[in-house]
Amino acid sequence: EYHCFRADSLFRLPNGDYRTGRDLTPGTRIHAVQGGFWDSYTIVTASRVFTDEEHDFVGIYTESSWLIVTASHRVWVRRRNRTPCDMVARDIRIGDHVYISGYRVEMVTSVSLFKENNDILSICFNPDLTVEAFAPLAPTILSKGRSPPSRQQRGRNMLRNAGWNCDNQ
Repeated sequence: EYHCFRADSLFRLPNGDYRTGRDLTPGTRIHAVQGGFWDSYTIVTASRVFTDEEHDFVGIYTESSWLIVTASHRVWVRRRNRTPCDMVARDIRIGDHVYISGYRVEMVTSVSLFKENNDILSICFNPDLTVEAFAPLAPTILSKGRSPPSRQQRGRNMLRNAGWNCDNQ
């Protein structure tokens, strides 16, 4: 069984940049949590992308975050005694508490199990620390900001700012 991320997942580097899983190579440093603080990094020691295969995935959802990984992937959860531990993704249930970005804890509100033909990334870190894997950015609808004032409006604004009354009467 694979303990994998989707290959298009984004990982944060210590300098704040992001890199897709498929672009990680041995020696790459990844932002990680150690001792409850995002003050560390871990190093990729091995990675492999598997393509053109159907895999069992789990979607785990909280109020403000979500994660999709293979069913056997390890996820960081908080036990009832408030200590962190790893749990296999397929075993996570609604009501469990998971750690999210910023070392915050949220309750799982939904879990979905599904099969999908998607490239996956098997990766090893040293030391074996917890990392953030972000969903890839999706294409977006293009938009603009507020329209700049017309040349005529800019002229009126300059006169108003100089104390002139430019309103039609």
